[in-house]
Formats: sequence, C-alpha cells, structure tokens
Amino acid sequence: MKKWIKLSLCMMIGFFCFSFQVKAMNVEARIQDQNYETFQAALEDVLKGNQKGPIYLMEDVILDVGTINKDVEIIGNNHQVTVPLQSQTNDSESQGRLNVQATLTFNQCRVHFDNTYQNGNNTWSVVMGSQGVLEFVNDSNVTFVGHGIYASNGSTINIDHSKVSLNQMTYTSMMAESYGILNIKNDSSYSIDHAIEPNGITGFHVFVDHSSLSVENCSNQAMVKGNLTITNQGNVSFSKNDVGYNMYSDNNLYVDETSTLKMNENKNCALLSQGRKKRTITIKNGGILEARYNGISYQASDDEDKYYAQTSALNFGVYGWYENAQKILLYPNLDDVIFEDGAKVNISNNYTRGISNYGNLYLGNQTVITNNGGYQSGESLQACRIGKGGGIYNAGTVTFFHTTLYNNHARLSGDDLYSEEGGTVQLSLTSNEWLLDDCQHVIDGWYDDGLQQRWNGDDKEHLYLSLIEGQKEYHFLEVKAAHGVIQEEIKEDDPKDDPKEEPKQDEKEPEIKKTDEKITPVETKKTTKKVVKTGDESSGALWLTFTGLSLLLIFLLVIKYAKRKRD
Repeated sequence: MKKWIKLSLCMMIGFFCFSFQVKAMNVEARIQDQNYETFQAALEDVLKGNQKGPIYLMEDVILDVGTINKDVEIIGNNHQVTVPLQSQTNDSESQGRLNVQATLTFNQCRVHFDNTYQNGNNTWSVVMGSQGVLEFVNDSNVTFVGHGIYASNGSTINIDHSKVSLNQMTYTSMMAESYGILNIKNDSSYSIDHAIEPNGITGFHVFVDHSSLSVENCSNQAMVKGNLTITNQGNVSFSKNDVGYNMYSDNNLYVDETSTLKMNENKNCALLSQGRKKRTITIKNGGILEARYNGISYQASDDEDKYYAQTSALNFGVYGWYENAQKILLYPNLDDVIFEDGAKVNISNNYTRGISNYGNLYLGNQTVITNNGGYQSGESLQACRIGKGGGIYNAGTVTFFHTTLYNNHARLSGDDLYSEEGGTVQLSLTSNEWLLDDCQHVIDGWYDDGLQQRWNGDDKEHLYLSLIEGQKEYHFLEVKAAHGVIQEEIKEDDPKDDPKEEPKQDEKEPEIKKTDEKITPVETKKTTKKVVKTGDESSGALWLTFTGLSLLLIFLLVIKYAKRKRD
C-alpha cells in the first residue's frame, strides 16, 4: 500500500513539474517541430538561414526587426501581429520603418501597423525595395494608422481574400516610384480614408479582381499616375476627394463587362488626364461608370477664360489651369476613350460640365449625360458655373450612338454641346422620350444654341428655332436638345352649348378615341354555368329512368330472396 502511495506522489510531482516547465517556456511560435519561446527568436532563425519557415504563431506577437531580407511567411492562426516603430531603424533617415527587401507574407493574421515616429517628414510604416513583396492572404485583417507604404519600382503588394484599411494618414497613403503593383483579388477589401495630404495612391498599377477598392476623403487626389484595371465583378469608388483619378502618359483605365467604377462627390473633378503619350479608357458592354455631383468647389468665374480646362467632371487630353502661368496644358488627340454600346455610363448632376474632350471619344447607346453645369431651375442663368458646353466641350473627335444628351446648361452657349472649329462631332438622333426640364415639353431635335442667339422655343414673341439635322458630321457646333413651336391645345366645344337637339341614345354614333398606347387584350375568364334542361330527350332524364329501373329490379330481387328464406 505504501508503494502505491509513493508512486502516486511521484506521478503528481512529475506532472506538476512538467506543467510548470510548459508554462515557463511560454511558446509564442513554432517552425516545423521546433518550439520558440519568443517570436523574435523564430524570426531571427529564418532571417539567418537556419530555418525556412513558415512561422506558426501560438500567441499575439510584436514584429520589431527593422529589415526583412529573406522570404518570411507568418501563419497567424488569427493571432495579432503588431508592427510598431522599429527600434533597430529608429533614426532621422529611416524613421522607424519596416524595410521589406524580400517576400513577407502574413497568412491568416491580424496585423496592425503603427509607426509613431514624430520628428521627421514623409514618414512611412513600410518601405519596400525593388525586390520587395508584401502579401496579406487567407482572411488576414490589416490596419495602418498614421503612416502608410512607400514602394520602389517593381515592388508588389498582394491582397488575397483579406481586408486592408489605411486611416488618418498624415501623408500620402501609398506611394511608389513608377511603378509599384497593387493586386486586390479573391473577394478582398482595400480602403483608404482621410489622407490628409496629398494623395491616396500614387504611382501604382492597380488591379481589382472580384474585390473592392475605396479611396475617400483625401485632401488631394484619390489615385494619381497608374493603370486601373477592374475585372470579375470588381468595384472601385473614388469619392469625396478633391480630385478622383489623375492619369499620366501611357496609363490605362479598363472596366470589364461585370465591374463598376464610381467617382462621385469629388470637390473638383472626377477624372483628369495628362502627358504627351496616349492614354486609353475603355468601359465594356455591361460595365458601369458613374461620375455625379462633382465640382462643388468651382464658381461661375472659374470658367470664364478656360472653357476646356478642368472645370469638367471628366477631362480627356486636358490637364488643368495654372493660375501663375495663366495657361492650360493640352494634349490634343492623344486619349482614346470608348464607352461601348451597352456600357452603363452615367455623367449627371455635376456642378461643372460633363466632359471636356481633346481626344477620340465614343459615346455608346447607354451613355447618359444630363443635368450638368450647376444650373438650378428658377435661378438666373448667370449663376451657371459653365461658360460653354454644359454637357460636352469638344476640341477633339466625339461620336454619338443613340447617346442620351439633354438638360445640361451653359451660361454663354451650347447648353448640351460646344465644339470648336477644329473639333469633329458625329451627331446621333434625339429621343421623343426626353423632356426639356424648363417647360416639360417633348424634345424633338437638335437646335442651334449660339453665343449670338440662344435657342428659344417657349417665348412666342422672341422665338429662335434653327434646327440642326442629326446623323451628320459637324465641326464648329453650339447645340441644345430642344423642341420647335408648341401648338396650343384646342378645346372641343361643350355639347351643352350646342343648340341642336341631341340624338337619342340609340341614334348616337359610337365614340372612337385615337391613342398611341398599345392595348393589351385582357384574357376572358371561362365560367361554368349550371343549365337545367327538361324533356325526354335530355341526357339527365335518361339517367333518371335508368336509375329508377335499377332500383326497382333490386327491390324485387330482395323480396324474392326473403320469400324463399321464409319458405
């Protein structure tokens, strides 16, 4: 018995010692079968080449290493990795940044970047070398606060089935040296909010595939200098910034058949293009482009001498007005812009004009350009922010194909379209479904709306109606989608005032009303009525006769059976 007691005590002591040892070890990370008491030790083993990883996290950890110069993968198991100011690079030049010179992958991690260095300028949380790759994959959730990412030419950021947000940036959120690559794919979400100065994304080619990108509330541009490619139900929003998207030489914008780009409520313009090399913009059939409520910062005087400057929601081949130099940079006939037939393009309700075009512009059959120019019904036209061409100012080539263009406004001429002498316009036809906003009359064609004489079809004492034929090519043009003379409706005489005797009801001719409405025949429901017929020849009578005879026969058989039984 004493042996069993001693053995039990030994086992208890051994178990206690083992438990104490495991607790004291406090494993934070593991590489293959080797446990590490600290994540730092595991990371150093990988960076020294003693291990290849990946590093599995057992606890929340802090990443403070300064430089990543070998490939590192961290599998977080939903633990948090905090990346603070790096103590090994805390100087006036590097300012506590994490330097990524190889591939750093965060797999299923919660990652928080917070570089609190306060004494320098242009600080960053991460600086990437030309061979640097930063990856957030497999349901990682990442936040940057205060300082963002700087990338050398050729570096890459991959976001795969993860969420990344950059908030309250004190400088540009992401900046690359022409060009870094940003891939956002596989149901990921990437957002930038409140970049104080100057931009959201600078110098990156951005690819958004079956994911979303949002850049909002930046004090300057949401995105500048880089391609933007949106595919496979991708969704991009550049809204509530000073400027939406600023394209440079050789940059391309592509929205496929399933994807969406929205550039709304930017204080100045939604899109600018600049540079001496061609840019291309393509919105495919089924794709969506929206540019609405842009340009609220502009005043009427801003467009006095710069009709084709950046006082437009979308600017093709026009960069902008420089107050000091008193000039506008123009890049004529370089942009190729195609809004395909079936592309759902909505350029409306902008405080500026809809489009300034110095390139080659095709507007398809679902492009809508309405209510631009900043004019409100009932106001003086002098309050309109746009001088010429409220819908489109053209100095390049523009082709319409059943495009919706009406109810835009300009202070001086060409409410819907102004084209310079050197420009070319291929007009399409108006639609009788369009109503003029001032009078609610049906629009029936294109009319001259010139600097010397504006269209006037409602004031009969000062009519000016000069019809311009559609489906033709023009150069100099000032036009408005409007209507001709409106015939007053003639009321029919009241029959009560007619002294002639009204014919009797039977003698009246049936009244016939003409209508253009298509009348759909109403299907008549079939109802079953009960009809009672009398007479020997009816089927009901025959049935009753047959039933009676059958009952009589049965009755006789029963009597006969009962009689036999009694006998």
